[in-house]
Amino acid sequence: MPDSTGYDFIGDIHGHAEQLEQLLEMLEWRRSGGTWKQAGRMVVFLGDYIDRGPSIMRSLEIVRSMVESGDAIALMGNHEYNAIAWHTRRPDGQWFRPHEPSRMRQHVTTMQQLSDEQLVDTIDWFRTLPFYMDTPGFRAVHATWDPGSVAVIDGLLQRCGSVNQEFLARSQATATPESRAVSLLLKGREITLPGKAPYIDRFGTRRRGIRTRWYESPAGRTYGDYQVPSIIRPRLPALPVPDEAVSSTTVYSMKEKPVFMGHYWLDPEHGPAPLASNVACLDYSVALGGILCGYRWDGEQRLERGRFRWVPGPVMEQLKESAASTWQARD
Repeated sequence: MPDSTGYDFIGDIHGHAEQLEQLLEMLEWRRSGGTWKQAGRMVVFLGDYIDRGPSIMRSLEIVRSMVESGDAIALMGNHEYNAIAWHTRRPDGQWFRPHEPSRMRQHVTTMQQLSDEQLVDTIDWFRTLPFYMDTPGFRAVHATWDPGSVAVIDGLLQRCGSVNQEFLARSQATATPESRAVSLLLKGREITLPGKAPYIDRFGTRRRGIRTRWYESPAGRTYGDYQVPSIIRPRLPALPVPDEAVSSTTVYSMKEKPVFMGHYWLDPEHGPAPLASNVACLDYSVALGGILCGYRWDGEQRLERGRFRWVPGPVMEQLKESAASTWQARD
């Protein structure tokens, strides 16, 4: 890792290259030699570079050029992992991620914007992305920091070398340590809602669980106030989180070093802020007309609201037609 004096963390881009360039400029990065440079600093991209946005290839070019020049580290997001699985066949010839309509709708913008050659090259690059960072001063992961899952992924990568067919075979299997590890690190910790009926989120996706505030204790909480404060979260009844969920939950201690994540579609209405004194989420829903968000870190162990930087995403009105057609098409 280069000898950097500071780090700039950037959340989920989802193909919004214009906003990414604006944010890099705000963070005092400058174009140089086909990439972006700033002496003594490094960018940590927190995953989800593809799908949904208007300029996916350009976003990938920016991120990848900075990684290859040694000025950035790009972490794996669930969209990158899903894309690898979508484009990789099982030994029996079937795809690791079944080509079902609902999953196609999530990935179709990427396939429309990239040529076949670009897709092959991009997926090969995705296979090399790390799942997390753990440094003396901070941690970074796409969705949830979980030490047990980190150890499982480390072991699997040591065995497989990359997110190849063998890695996918083990991590896509049902109820294995590897599948649980990938789910925790890239998709978040969930608890199942009571009852049999699923709820429908803002994307029209059926869900039976909520994404939890894994950095807080669920003791004395309801399902509604223990879910991450996302703009796609449903309204839930004020039912208490059950005792078994409380007893089985490991909380990220406030004594731990800061952790940075993306993934959660936070609501930008009141501006970005730490979720806890040592936890920052930098996904503020740029693909839903929110903001593209970063955090300028210089070693502080107590995160500060004033260190967030952001630029506005596309105007919501410009998204309504395409978003509405996507949501209405879902089951």
